[in-house]
Amino acid sequence: MITFEIGTYSVFEMAGKDKPVRVYMNDDKKKYRGYIDFVENYSGAKGYILHANGIINAFMPLSKLGATLDILRNEKPVYFAVNDPYNWAALKTGNEPTGEEEAAA
Repeated sequence: MITFEIGTYSVFEMAGKDKPVRVYMNDDKKKYRGYIDFVENYSGAKGYILHANGIINAFMPLSKLGATLDILRNEKPVYFAVNDPYNWAALKTGNEPTGEEEAAA
């Protein structure tokens, strides 16, 4: 299984019909680790591609973009994981206490 903490991210929205919104991910050491393509007509057939060099290209429905950006903006730490033997990829947060409220700004 590959797991890394997302240190920085950037959003790339391509012009044109049926173009994905792409979220690039760098780890906590600023090393490029891959991207997530948010696709409007996502079939679910392809969840991710794990390249031999460790770069990950993941795919999610466009409807999950808002929730994903909310997690990236407001949670820490945030991790990305790929479990190739079980064929899944996931964005996840670190452990947080139950009932914890967000701090007032």
